[in-house]
Amino acid sequence: MQIVAIEQADWLRDKAKEAAEKILAKHANIDAIFAVNDEMALGVTDLVVSRKRLGEIFVVGLDGTLTR
Repeated sequence: MQIVAIEQADWLRDKAKEAAEKILAKHANIDAIFAVNDEMALGVTDLVVSRKRLGEIFVVGLDGTLTR
């Protein structure tokens, strides 16, 4: 595994989606994104789905909690 980018998203879904967009713009061929909480993982997943890359990019969330 090689870390190619780190972006701050403040544990927020929308910011994580924006951060993932930045990462994918620079590293289109990545195959995994790790988020330190599930809200951010869901934001990343939203982006992955919208780009029709579900099944190509593995998304991991860490803490097992959601905020509403």
